[in-house]
Amino acid sequence: MPSWRDVLKIHPACELFPPMSADELNALGEDIKKNGLQQRITLWPVDDEPPGYVLLDGRNRLDAMEAVGLKLVQNPNGTTVEEIFAGDNIRATLIAPIPAKAIDPVAYVISANIRRRHLTCEQKRTLIAELLKADPDRSNLWTAKLIGVDDKTVGSVRRDLEARSEIPNVAKTTDTKGRQQPIRKPRPTAAPRAVTSVEKISTLAASKPSASLKVNLAPSLNSLSWSDATPELRVKFIDAVGVRDLWHSMSFEQKSALINLINAEQDTRKAVRAAS
Repeated sequence: MPSWRDVLKIHPACELFPPMSADELNALGEDIKKNGLQQRITLWPVDDEPPGYVLLDGRNRLDAMEAVGLKLVQNPNGTTVEEIFAGDNIRATLIAPIPAKAIDPVAYVISANIRRRHLTCEQKRTLIAELLKADPDRSNLWTAKLIGVDDKTVGSVRRDLEARSEIPNVAKTTDTKGRQQPIRKPRPTAAPRAVTSVEKISTLAASKPSASLKVNLAPSLNSLSWSDATPELRVKFIDAVGVRDLWHSMSFEQKSALINLINAEQDTRKAVRAAS
């Protein structure tokens, strides 16, 4: 008896999901034999492939029916699907052609199967890989929405495939609206570290050690600059400016802030000594 596979070719999208095991096929076949084919298979119209259609969805159902002895192929020499699969109670539910180009066949297969198939995480990653191999230009977010996973999972699978040269490295991908988007956003460059007032004053005072310069530069010291400075920079600053000139050139607020910082550092040292 000829198999349906001998007369009907399979659309690549139909192979995205893993086939059922032999036990699962037998259980499904017995259910179909008892209750009939509840979920119609789907055929995709093609012009250059006799009998004018290929199977888009329903591979497991057809295999299950044949596994339990249901005869599907009546006339393997027929020129149309109706002639090939004629004369059986399954015929009415077997043929469900859809307009060519009306939908995305990959999206259709995933939508029809993803909710009725309980896929493991590994099976989902395999499905992601198959989708990326079929169309590496489809964006990670679009692929993620098709399968119902996070786009970061798709990105992880994409990187693995690129590393093994199974898919090309693409700079841009296409989103659901047909727009070209960069696949990886450029990393923001780190902002240059701000030079503190202590560093500026230390450098200038060391290069031009004049009394007038010391007095003019001292007021630019503030509590934030002082707290950010390393001990070495603080020593350089005080050595360059001079303690007395520094103190007299400070405002009341600056003096208070400096005293508070010194007291806080002393308290910290006392706490460390006490703990040890």
